[in-house]
Amino acid sequence: MASLINGLGGAAGFGENQLTRNDDSYTSNINISNVFGAAGLNFFGTNYTSISVNNNGNITFGGGLSTYTPYGMQGSSRPMIAPFFADVDTRGGTVSATPGGTSTGSNLVYYDFNSTGYGALTVTWDDVGYFSSKTDKLNAFQLQLVGKGGGNFDVIFRYETVNWTTGSASGGTGGLGGTVARAGYSTGDGASWYELPQSGNESAILGLETTPGNTGVAGYYKFSIVSGTSGNDNMQGTAGNDSLYGSSGNDVINGFAGNDVLYGAAGSDRLLGGLGDDTYVVDALDTLVELANQGIDVVQAETSYTLGDNLENLILTGNSSINGTGNALNNTIVGNSSNNIFNGAAGTDFVSYAYSNYGVRVDLSNTGSQYTYQGYDTFVSIEGVFGTDDSDTLTGNDLANFLIGGADSDILNGGAGNDTLDGGSGVDRMTGGDGSDLYYVDNAGDLISETNAVASTGGTDTVYSYLDTYTLTDNVENLRLLATGAANGTGNNLNNVIDAAAGNNILIGGAGIDTVSYAFATAAVTANLGLTTAQATGGSGSDTLLNFENLTGSNYHDKLTGNALANTLSGGLGSDQLNGAAGADRLIGGDGSDFYFVDNAGDVVSETNAVASTGGTDIVYSYIGAYTLTDNVENLLLLSNGTANGTGNSLNNVIDAAAGNNILNGGAGIDTVSYAFATAAVTANLGLTTAQATGGSGSDTLLNFENLTGSNHHDKLTGNALANTLSGGAGNDTLTGGAGNDLLIGGIGLDTLYGGTGADQFDFNALNEMGLGAALRDVIGDFKTSEGDKIDLSTLDANLATAANDAFSYIGSSAFSSNATGQVRFAGGVLYGSTDADTAAEFEIQLVGVSNLQATDLFA
Repeated sequence: MASLINGLGGAAGFGENQLTRNDDSYTSNINISNVFGAAGLNFFGTNYTSISVNNNGNITFGGGLSTYTPYGMQGSSRPMIAPFFADVDTRGGTVSATPGGTSTGSNLVYYDFNSTGYGALTVTWDDVGYFSSKTDKLNAFQLQLVGKGGGNFDVIFRYETVNWTTGSASGGTGGLGGTVARAGYSTGDGASWYELPQSGNESAILGLETTPGNTGVAGYYKFSIVSGTSGNDNMQGTAGNDSLYGSSGNDVINGFAGNDVLYGAAGSDRLLGGLGDDTYVVDALDTLVELANQGIDVVQAETSYTLGDNLENLILTGNSSINGTGNALNNTIVGNSSNNIFNGAAGTDFVSYAYSNYGVRVDLSNTGSQYTYQGYDTFVSIEGVFGTDDSDTLTGNDLANFLIGGADSDILNGGAGNDTLDGGSGVDRMTGGDGSDLYYVDNAGDLISETNAVASTGGTDTVYSYLDTYTLTDNVENLRLLATGAANGTGNNLNNVIDAAAGNNILIGGAGIDTVSYAFATAAVTANLGLTTAQATGGSGSDTLLNFENLTGSNYHDKLTGNALANTLSGGLGSDQLNGAAGADRLIGGDGSDFYFVDNAGDVVSETNAVASTGGTDIVYSYIGAYTLTDNVENLLLLSNGTANGTGNSLNNVIDAAAGNNILNGGAGIDTVSYAFATAAVTANLGLTTAQATGGSGSDTLLNFENLTGSNHHDKLTGNALANTLSGGAGNDTLTGGAGNDLLIGGIGLDTLYGGTGADQFDFNALNEMGLGAALRDVIGDFKTSEGDKIDLSTLDANLATAANDAFSYIGSSAFSSNATGQVRFAGGVLYGSTDADTAAEFEIQLVGVSNLQATDLFA
């Protein structure tokens, strides 16, 4: 919030001057020349020496204003500055001050003049209520005019608290709904005006106090009003938000950074917006310069106008019949009250009637002139329409249209094409027609009529519901719940997808093959289709899931479980656990390292991401008698208690054997058979291609494996003629590489390692893998320098006192120094290593039959 300026005098601190309690009153003209100078304030080329303070959230030049239902700044017939133009009513008396700021609860309007410097006016609406005499919701906001000399001044809006938007005489109920407050300024002739982006939008207006203003500070807006002379001016803006008025003459006006308003007025003017979201007020003689990627800009024109490069939006002003043409960008064109021809050109273009005082009827399929109740308008290359705050009828064409109704009760007809229909507030009727249509529902009375039940032409339609409960109507497939609190959603007889909201949901799929989705959850989800009572999902409230066959997760690490039916579980992003439970299920992992649980021969695992960096390392937990890994899945764990066969794919697979008799086939790739889960010692030989009694894991046949991992017991592992990696794990293991260049990793325990022929590597990774003394140390039985054998200590930290992984230094047969940290020595057939600052060894490795060892024999 932006706290109100206080300490200005008076009982409340907002000045000695105030309006008496009233509804739509205002002050008489107040002379400001004694504060801002004899010429007063120059407001876009006109000097004003008096102002009126109006109860309804604004000040005007040239007389007071009692109007209580707000209108757009373009439609103002009075020069005005309005921080919050709405039906303020202060007759409800004093109230408790709203918390967090400097308001006092007086429920009054104050104004204060300060003649210091170039002068200042501060107008404060202090915790004011709304019509009729209501104080259950309060607003606290402030307007300042700060003189800068020469008639130029800054306009400042401060929003401390905004809780209501509408008086009950403006269609509101309880301070909300109806015709929503407006904020901005206007010269009163339709030529130069500006509105805050939130103006007229209820949810946005309610967020004024928390939304960063154009200054970057929440609730704080500042505009610099600078006017030129009758000559040829060269006007330079600032890095802030400037309003620069050139007056007559051929002017050059450069806004630089900030959200600027550039008004050349008479003459051939050159207007340069610069960075920021700029507004250009132009005539036919003006030249605009706007570079690419410099903001979202708008042109206000009193004559027919075609948008130049890098200009997004166009507003036609005045009362003449003029035309507006877009460019290659996505444009929005606003007409005036007369007859207009709108040509969007390339891009996805909108015509907006948001500033109209009457509801409109628009048919984009009519390519000729049509009476819209806002003149006779023609639409060329227009894809979207923004309606008014009254009742509109908007009809699309065969393209993908965007029909946005605004307030009140609207009728929207999409026609063919993939249309987006949003009636806004009010009871709206929306008909999509052909194509895949999107409907936005925010009123319990909204009615959706999807007339095409043929999937090939009717498309796949989705309702975005902000209600606390919604049931899909006929021929609409999908529902996304957007309420922030508890929200219930029910499907129909089609195959529906229902996206859960953030709160507690009761979701019912209905008939058809239905999917509950957590694709928009903001955290990991745990969901089980087998539960029919409320379940804590983690990422999406406590949900009850009924009559769903399929389940989709979030972008996080989800745990998804099916039911007794044939389910499709989709994990999405993240490392997910997918368990279809009973039934022939389809499990789709997506990105991340996913876990698949397979318990039915009909289960299908679909890992769609083949990119290792994003697809992760995936594993199937199989409870069935035989399983073959599908594409892009790396690992397989067999969990059947009986005979279970496992087959790999073209990747580098790890297949964990089950307890029974297994036929295991690695397939292509560099594959590993693992006995990491065996409950007893294992004897396994990769060189055998027939069944072999493993001891700890049944009688197994091992085919097409390059690597072998043992159990936590005393294993005997043997390689084949290929380059094998043998990993013993825990226990006192015997590893024999055989032919080939093998990697032997004994792991924890007293291990005996035989490389066999070839250049073998004996790998030691941690101190707890190696002991001291003849009874505890690991033994290498056939180390041969001549064959290129190596001892790898590179992952073992040579100095435990530092954070880094330090390398060892080989000192031959010499004794350890007094500080032997990081030293390794070889004597009497034993390799000794020290990792701390004493003369004793922390590990030993015996090399049988080796009398001499070189530094080149080590990876230290």
